[in-house]
Amino acid sequence: MQSGRNDSGTMVSRCVNARKARPGGRGSVLGPVRPGPGFGPRLSDAAHRCELDRAMELVRTGIILNVEKFDECVAFYRSLFGLRTLFEKEDREFRLTCLEFGGSYLMIETGGVAVPAGKTPAENAAKLRFHVADIDAARKTLHSRGIAAEVTESAWGSTIDIHDPDGNRIGIRDDGTFARQVESGRGNPPGAA
Repeated sequence: MQSGRNDSGTMVSRCVNARKARPGGRGSVLGPVRPGPGFGPRLSDAAHRCELDRAMELVRTGIILNVEKFDECVAFYRSLFGLRTLFEKEDREFRLTCLEFGGSYLMIETGGVAVPAGKTPAENAAKLRFHVADIDAARKTLHSRGIAAEVTESAWGSTIDIHDPDGNRIGIRDDGTFARQVESGRGNPPGAA
């Protein structure tokens, strides 16, 4: 990988021979190639970053959630999950509140349609996922706020499924099993640093 400055003076990285295989199939010049499930060789993490360098450079990611019950939804995400407000905007009938969402943002905007009984995946294909250290403590917090919630145990982890005041789907998951899945997906043994 080579670094330099673009026309605007911003530091950028460029890939150099990221896909060039080593003799004997031992991987790329940037590290070992690990096979991906059903997709042939998988690029090393460094080579994958180079592939991304040739794509667009992401500066920030976010999710826009259009809701009908605007005030109730903003209060729900602020109070239940402790999401910090980044900014708010009003323009006639249009309103938005942008909340910090991990390393991303959740922008709640007017213009949605509420289904108080809860939306199905057909009505709302996306589900917001919040990871917690203690799923049982999360269940107790939900119960203390009058939100019916039960923990569902699966081979891949424990989750709680709830809905916001507009009926949008929310999943709460134990982070420990997710972290182990991520590590095993990288070819590292579970629990390895």
